[in-house]
Amino acid sequence: MLSLSAAKWSLPVLEAIEEGTLRFNALQRKIDGISHRLLTVTLRRLIAEGLLLRHEYDESILHVEYNLTPAGRDLLETAHQFCTWTSLHPPR
Repeated sequence: MLSLSAAKWSLPVLEAIEEGTLRFNALQRKIDGISHRLLTVTLRRLIAEGLLLRHEYDESILHVEYNLTPAGRDLLETAHQFCTWTSLHPPR
């Protein structure tokens, strides 16, 4: 969990999807500075870890959407609590 949350793009990707379902391009627009390749790698890793779900829709034009799993929501909640704790307890 620590290595996953320490990866540069994992938490920004999870936070971007926190508000609801997103497609790849919308997700990339929401995360400033992430390349197509890094977003792809990050999404695959988060899916493999069980933090995201990938839904493919086979319509006239194939599209893919991403959602948080309950584990992904729990991780984000923990990350937000950690940020709150660090702001309440600055380094001495």
